[in-house]
Amino acid sequence: MKRKQKIEESDNYLTISERCNLNCVFCSAKNRNIKQSDNEVMESIKLADDVLQVGGWEPTLSKDVVRWVKDAKKRGVKSIILRTNAVLLAQNVDLIRKLVDAGVDQFNVNFPSHISKVCDFITQTKGSYNKKVKALNNLIEIAGGDKVRVTFVINKLNYTTMPSYVRFIAKHFPSILCMGFNIVHVEGQVENRKYLVPKLSDISPYLIKAAQFCKKRDMLMVVDDVPLCFMNGFETLAIYVWTLPNGDKSYLPHAKHRKSCMSCKLSGICPGLDNAYFKIYGAKELKASDKSAEVILEEIRRRRTGAKTEKNKPIKLAV
Repeated sequence: MKRKQKIEESDNYLTISERCNLNCVFCSAKNRNIKQSDNEVMESIKLADDVLQVGGWEPTLSKDVVRWVKDAKKRGVKSIILRTNAVLLAQNVDLIRKLVDAGVDQFNVNFPSHISKVCDFITQTKGSYNKKVKALNNLIEIAGGDKVRVTFVINKLNYTTMPSYVRFIAKHFPSILCMGFNIVHVEGQVENRKYLVPKLSDISPYLIKAAQFCKKRDMLMVVDDVPLCFMNGFETLAIYVWTLPNGDKSYLPHAKHRKSCMSCKLSGICPGLDNAYFKIYGAKELKASDKSAEVILEEIRRRRTGAKTEKNKPIKLAV
């Protein structure tokens, strides 16, 4: 199956809506005034170059979403990513067509669980699971699977299901570009719900099982917010490993190295532990690694240059 070779991330981010049609328990935008004015949106588009992410609370609720995407494309932005819960796209297929025609290059869909009851509980919205599944099918049919990414926000309510989640995606949406996994942020709703933050040592076995399945099935998976000592054998899936060696420290900006990191051979390509997480659990879980950072970076260089694996298959880019 032919897939794109790159998942792009960027700090260039438009927040064009102040509304949402879900009420996710881990919403990071709740009680925050994040919507940009028209002038701020235009300035963000001017500053964008290769990649522009369009979000907000829920960007598809903005009457201007198609207009801003068109404007960004006209100004030369190469890749536009729409971050959405996709609920509106379950019925409004015309909007999907308009967004594709306007220039959306990737639809990043928040899909927190493949289990209907869990999904509806996390989104606090009955029927959200069915709508998300319908929307994903619509997006694949109209935009194409290579323009669709699903994001799994790891939290206490779903982390044990990561292995079955990737199997579900492989079975029902095998053509999608990528699956992304990141730990819930201590922002918005989670500031008063810190119980939703799972321990890294607890999620690690499930995350690795999911990664093992994806490797076996040749499916693209990326991970954010997880220090490398909890990703043994799958360090190249971490987004920041692709950026830190180039001087880009935009990922995990609130993370820093702790005492255990000082003797870790991977500290140069790992930002360490998030400050908010540290305040909840401390840093006792961290374990210094003896692995070679250069070996991991060499693997990434091979992927970037399209080198072949031992089985003569292209190595996919993880970011």
